[in-house]
Amino acid sequence: EYTLREGKQLARILSVGGRHLVKLHGRAITDSDRVLTKSEYDHHYVEGEAREAVEALFSRTLLFMGCQLTVDRTLAVMRDLVTAKGHDQLPRHYAFLASPDSTTEKNARRDELLACNVYPIWFPQNTHNESIEAFLYKLKSEGQNDK
Repeated sequence: EYTLREGKQLARILSVGGRHLVKLHGRAITDSDRVLTKSEYDHHYVEGEAREAVEALFSRTLLFMGCQLTVDRTLAVMRDLVTAKGHDQLPRHYAFLASPDSTTEKNARRDELLACNVYPIWFPQNTHNESIEAFLYKLKSEGQNDK
């Protein structure tokens, strides 16, 4: 489990392979790693190592859980990278998201995410925990079959 504090180390850690849990905005129990306020965002994303960390993370397939991926500096960095390098030069990423109420909203949201190479995995409203648990269980059992 890593946070942005280890941003410079992430490229090295990720190059080894394997699966990693990265908490982009830190842990709630410590104020040294968490990012909540505008000044904390500015410190990490303008003056700090967060951009490097996001770029290192973006080189591997990501699965976003427990975040809305709306107005977010992480997405801005991801969108910049896709614009600079092209969709086909970067891995696809996935996100568990509650399905918007209307098809129009869902399509607009999908297009915003695809601009960042993020492909949504929609689940019905108010079924977040059950949907993610079922999906992760399926991934685990598929992974065991690959051995």
